[in-house]
Amino acid sequence: SCDLDVPTILLLTYLLHERRLLSSTPREGKLINPGLYALTQLMHEIFEDEVETFWCLTGLAQLQTAVGEQLLLMVQLLQNCLEKEDPTLFEHLQKKELWPHIPFVAWFNAFFSDIMPDYFLLSVLDRVAAGCLAVMVYVAAGLLLAMRRTLLVCPGPSGLAGQFEKVGFGLCF
Repeated sequence: SCDLDVPTILLLTYLLHERRLLSSTPREGKLINPGLYALTQLMHEIFEDEVETFWCLTGLAQLQTAVGEQLLLMVQLLQNCLEKEDPTLFEHLQKKELWPHIPFVAWFNAFFSDIMPDYFLLSVLDRVAAGCLAVMVYVAAGLLLAMRRTLLVCPGPSGLAGQFEKVGFGLCF
């Protein structure tokens, strides 16, 4: 009998299909790409059909590749956006050297699926699927603005520990 959940099986099937499955196997529920796993879980909940979920996952994985290629540009756009929207917060993040400790890569790679409510995430995915990757820059800026008070009192990188796991819950969504 197989003790893997359906999203794990679908993700492994996708990785086999794309010839990206290495000799490593999931250990303790952690996959090579946790962001893709979170998306697979969400798609499985939405479609409740393994075939539809698989093909949706294939499309999202291709979009995720595009995000990876644009990651540095997206972070730069985010910094520019925040500098215009909230110069005080931007300067604080620069001064305290907090930028490298904010999980942009995880947020963008998972399309925010591990921190946002499903109803909000579907709107983001709809825009991303239409080719508008820039929407993720504005979502990330919104998250930072929503966390403004917490970030402004943060004395340095060590003060960020555990702050981003709570992001997305309890905010105005």
